[in-house]
Amino acid sequence: MGSLRQKAIGSAKITVKSYKWSAKTIDVTVTLEPIPVEDVEIEAVPVSLFIGETYSIKAKVQPNGASDRTLTYTVDNNNAYVAYDGTITAQSGGIVNITVKSQSNPEITKTVTITIKTKTRD
Repeated sequence: MGSLRQKAIGSAKITVKSYKWSAKTIDVTVTLEPIPVEDVEIEAVPVSLFIGETYSIKAKVQPNGASDRTLTYTVDNNNAYVAYDGTITAQSGGIVNITVKSQSNPEITKTVTITIKTKTRD
């Protein structure tokens, strides 16, 4: 009996020969076992923004070695717009909840609340 051990990620052809039987060849693909996302961390965000201001949410998944580190950003109303990269643009007065979600595990989320304020004239 023989044994095989992977050396790297990729594809290989394995041929087994016997002195009595003909050779058999199989294709093998070695892949990484996915490392799941366990948490989303968000750096401190401002509690308020004025209409027209922008802020970029700094978020990351844990563990650092997770296979799919993609995050999605959604907002619960039109008081702010949030871009695919987490940049918030304050649009109208009120309270907005922004949810950051793991794309590979949508059950892993964090939500931040920001108050959008109207600038007052001096």
